[in-house]
Amino acid sequence: MLTHNSLRILLPLILVAALVGCGDDNPTDSGAEAPGTLRMSLMDAPTPIEGVEALHLTVSAVRVNAAADADGDDDGGWYDILPDTLTVEERTFDLLLFANGESVILGEELLPAGHYEQIRLVIEESNVTVDGTVYDLKIPSGSTSGLKLIHGFDIHPDGFTALMLDFDVGRSLFATPPGSTNFKLKPVIRVVSEELAGRITGTVLPVDIDAMVMAVSAALEDTATAMVEPATGEYVIGALLAGSYDVTAMAPGYLNQTITDIGVIAGADTTGVDFTLSIDE
Repeated sequence: MLTHNSLRILLPLILVAALVGCGDDNPTDSGAEAPGTLRMSLMDAPTPIEGVEALHLTVSAVRVNAAADADGDDDGGWYDILPDTLTVEERTFDLLLFANGESVILGEELLPAGHYEQIRLVIEESNVTVDGTVYDLKIPSGSTSGLKLIHGFDIHPDGFTALMLDFDVGRSLFATPPGSTNFKLKPVIRVVSEELAGRITGTVLPVDIDAMVMAVSAALEDTATAMVEPATGEYVIGALLAGSYDVTAMAPGYLNQTITDIGVIAGADTTGVDFTLSIDE
């Protein structure tokens, strides 16, 4: 049986233990893992689309979640990457400007350390300019729940993670029916960790022939494309996972040419992958 004196001794000890126990779950506790930084960028990997001069997206949100099956706000666990202080002009991007190694940073934020599975890209408005005329674009779920991208990545304590969203306009844009001005966008987006990626660069001759270059890795199940600069013949295929690729150059009226087993190393450029195309007679 506890006496009055023994209770006077035990109660302070119970209170101390309770306070220590509460501190264990405090995220600001000195034992908690430090957050890490996520930077997310956007680039375009276009293929030739006749008459297309611009493709504008106004992005209203870029979010990540640890759960692949998280849907609406009610599911919780969402973290916003795109700053909410940007004007409409600052979050409107012409994808055709971000090709051949060019990119734009969507946002950079501190996130709790851990593993994440999902990215959501919410598009508020979009249009395409074809032969000088601007047409509205329809994007399924783009402005409501957003484009859902399942791609696992880790945020390490005090670490830095950089992800590239490689938006392939050429494989995403189409008209229904073909030849009409009823344009739709079904986005084909590659998500690549920049620290795991490299680039292939080179030239395609002759110049000014509307050439494009495609890199394909069967082992990695990865495909990326780039337009060739008309005046110089130069090209850059960026955001390629490290591995071996077959690279093909092509242009209207010319025979395709392929160079096989081009190695890509993370964080490096594989240079000098050059082509001289012959006329298809």
